[in-house]
Amino acid sequence: MDAVPAAPVAQPPRAAADPANQNRSKKGHAQAWPFSFHFTTMTKLPTLAFFALCLWSSAAWIAAGTLPSQLPALQSQGFHFLLLALATTIVCLSGKTPVNTQLRLILPGLALFAAPLILLTNAQTLLSSSYNVLVFALLPIVIVVAQGQIRWLIPALAGVAGILVLLPVSLPETPRACLGLALVLAAMALTAWAILTLHRTPPTAWSIAAIFLATALILTLASPVHTPWSRSIAATEALRCLLLDAPEVLLLLWLIPRLDPRRLSARWLLAPLLTVMEGYLLMRPAAGIRLLIGLALLAIGGAILLLAPDEHPESLRLY
Repeated sequence: MDAVPAAPVAQPPRAAADPANQNRSKKGHAQAWPFSFHFTTMTKLPTLAFFALCLWSSAAWIAAGTLPSQLPALQSQGFHFLLLALATTIVCLSGKTPVNTQLRLILPGLALFAAPLILLTNAQTLLSSSYNVLVFALLPIVIVVAQGQIRWLIPALAGVAGILVLLPVSLPETPRACLGLALVLAAMALTAWAILTLHRTPPTAWSIAAIFLATALILTLASPVHTPWSRSIAATEALRCLLLDAPEVLLLLWLIPRLDPRRLSARWLLAPLLTVMEGYLLMRPAAGIRLLIGLALLAIGGAILLLAPDEHPESLRLY
């Protein structure tokens, strides 16, 4: 005898979601948190790479002091980029990467590396290096304005205020100091433009090798003096490249296409923050209220720029 199928049990009707209530809850949440942080828009690997970049940049002064260079600054940097160009080319050849040099990206690549290094090296003879940190703290302002993300102008300004609290500097008074400030401002502007350009058009591996080679050539030619080479000097510079420049340069190039430029610009606020903290941990001077206020402003400004959700107000974009 065939079994009679059981009649389906009637389910009570579900209450329809009230869109008005949902909107009210979302609105109330948005009002309670004007800067809503969430980590879902940033994957773990770029986040770790970003903090590694900040740590590496902030600790460069420690490694540079323990392993000083015996070459002029531009000659040393030129050799480092030559090594990077050779290593990138070997990787491309071993992986049989299709040749796609994107020669048009060499110019923004030079604006990211060669031009700032030449400008800042010349500015060092005219102006205190403290202005470098202050001027590059303006880079997040340039980025958010160029992208039309005006909402994040306040945290960017908070970061600049933190630098001013930690490094109180006055306006340059002599023509030489004004020229030095102009060189640093030009280096910062070129860096911001290069980041925006390379974010919109990510370079290929062969493009990166071409950028490194062009940077090495220009830096070597721009060096006013050249020290004769020796095996010990070459070994020291190769080690400096491996420990100092290679990780920072490669992390920066890897992050530019993967992080919104506004997020990446937080590096110029968080790296000085870590540098100050490292200095105080190593030297242990007396910490005053001025230090705490400056660190708090840097931390808040950098954290908001890094963790705030993405926005795309195309109508406000300047670039």
